[in-house]
Amino acid sequence: MIKHLQTKMLLLLGLLLAGVGTAWAETVTYTVQSKTKVSVTGTAITGTTASYSQTYNTPGQLTNGNSATLTIEDVPEDVTITGITLGVHNNKSAGNGDANATMNGTEFATLTGISGLGNSAFVDKDMTVTPTTGPGTLVITIKATTNSVYIETFKITYSISGSSVTKSDPAFSYGDVEEYTINLGETFQAPALAYADNFNGTISYESSNTAVATISDAGELTLGAEAGTTTITASFAGDDDWKSSSASYTLTVVDPNAPGTANNPYSVANAIAYINTLGSSTSPNKVYVKGVVSQVDS
Repeated sequence: MIKHLQTKMLLLLGLLLAGVGTAWAETVTYTVQSKTKVSVTGTAITGTTASYSQTYNTPGQLTNGNSATLTIEDVPEDVTITGITLGVHNNKSAGNGDANATMNGTEFATLTGISGLGNSAFVDKDMTVTPTTGPGTLVITIKATTNSVYIETFKITYSISGSSVTKSDPAFSYGDVEEYTINLGETFQAPALAYADNFNGTISYESSNTAVATISDAGELTLGAEAGTTTITASFAGDDDWKSSSASYTLTVVDPNAPGTANNPYSVANAIAYINTLGSSTSPNKVYVKGVVSQVDS
């Protein structure tokens, strides 16, 4: 019997440990203090600010057509609102009202028919919630449809996914130099990607112009056979432990024997024809011309 109990306890401990770092639930309650103020108990969502307002003069009371609004700004992207409970009561049996909640203007929770609650103690009424995740602004509104509805508390239940509240920054960097230029056929010592010492995420590499250069999944750069410009980017999408990060640099490969260069100057006629074709092009604005000491500016 004792051995069987120990086995069950070990299994339970294993399940608890398996859940660490995935998601956990918290609650925070906002209690109406005045027409413009609420007090906070429980664990407020990290980084948020709360404000309260109502349209009727008596704190917490809402007559026909009047409303009260609790606004929670800067809800993080890793927070999901899973429940909202309102502490309410009516003026005897006559009062009635409705409530809803939105995230960034999109409704995700409702409560219809706040009535028949009596005029003594406040009663907890759960809103019907479709779990909704930040980032954004959470707005909870309660409105009276007949005299009177009273609101005392807004209780919010939320979950935090992963451990992103303490996410580390990989701090990707290719160094201070952002642009490199080499001649076609030359070797190029690509800058090394720097990142946090203990970073162990999967890095994605990309070249915007694979004719100029390609980069492998391991970050090894290979020059192509064409002149041109490419942007090399290293990126990480982020996970439960690390924030997203990216770094990039630009590599321009110049053909030293291209028409209009010092090694292969234009004739005067060809230079004029070339300049006339530029318009608003971003092509090089200088060319070399045979028999002309200086360059011809376009």
